[in-house]
Amino acid sequence: MATMKKLFLLILFLNAYWITEAQDVIKKINGEVIRVNVKHITEKEVQCATLEGKRDSIFSLQKKELNRIDFENGTVVVFVEDTFAAGSSPDTSMFGKGQWDARRYYTGYKPAATGTLITTIISPVYGLIPAVICSSSPPKAVNLNYPVNVFSKNEEYLKGYQGMANKMKSRKVWKNYGIGAGIWAGAMTVIVIIITSTVSSVDYR
Repeated sequence: MATMKKLFLLILFLNAYWITEAQDVIKKINGEVIRVNVKHITEKEVQCATLEGKRDSIFSLQKKELNRIDFENGTVVVFVEDTFAAGSSPDTSMFGKGQWDARRYYTGYKPAATGTLITTIISPVYGLIPAVICSSSPPKAVNLNYPVNVFSKNEEYLKGYQGMANKMKSRKVWKNYGIGAGIWAGAMTVIVIIITSTVSSVDYR
């Protein structure tokens, strides 16, 4: 009974994780992050909805206040044309600017990292397979989420962006492998404790 309760709580945790991930994410210029469902984008506004109770609460945001939108399906819309309008890179070279932008805009690692996490929770041995494959494979061009700016055609800028995106993907994948392995180890420990306690409480007389 105790084991079933813990498994039920784990399922609830994973469901909450997926619900959070399944929302569109709006990042404002002031740094604020909002999780919503984007309904419509007009010339000047973005119309959004948040779930309150069983009803959608509709509101609008001015596009001039927004940096970008990361949609649940992986699509990214960037509103700040000048990459450095909301911050400056410590490295003024084109290569450095590419690295800086990758840190701000690249989020294409999520499917690989999430898949590794889930597989590793099932078994760290099985989790090694996607971890090794995903961490050693460079991001696909469609997942790089380049911002639209004057640097996006520069060769050195692209090298910096792609190189940093590759490092980020590898780090995120292995980080999630570690988290998954920790969850698996914790679950196994709980199961062993429960079994040991059950066996020790049995009266063999």
